[in-house]
Amino acid sequence: MKKEDIIELLREFDKSSLTVLDLKDEGFELSLKKKTKIVKLGDSAVENIVYDFKPEESESVQSENFYVEAPLVASFYRAPSPESDPFIEIGDYVQKGQVLFILEAMKMINEIKSPVSGRVVNIFPKNGELVQFGDRVVEIEAEDV
Repeated sequence: MKKEDIIELLREFDKSSLTVLDLKDEGFELSLKKKTKIVKLGDSAVENIVYDFKPEESESVQSENFYVEAPLVASFYRAPSPESDPFIEIGDYVQKGQVLFILEAMKMINEIKSPVSGRVVNIFPKNGELVQFGDRVVEIEAEDV
């Protein structure tokens, strides 16, 4: 079984309502199990990790778009809980160090902060969507890069 096939299978299993999957194929065996316990975002039992991005040092530029990329493979969330307002909207002005979004990986919540101040131009993934390492998540028209 190819690596790409396994990755696609994992994605589909994660999206599905299945809780157990056993696969056997010509000497290859894979067993997947989901925990059925639901952990809400913001639950005190969830460990929080904060990623603070630092843009590369460069000469001062008045207005340049900066892309905040996913530092890990995780589920993207725009708000701390389903009932809460999103951290940011397109067109919002954000300050350096402001929380832009959260990523959840293996029941760990990761707050992603803005490395620059500026206006939010685009938010690429949809709420709840899986992002890959290095995917562009937010585009900011930066004023302090």
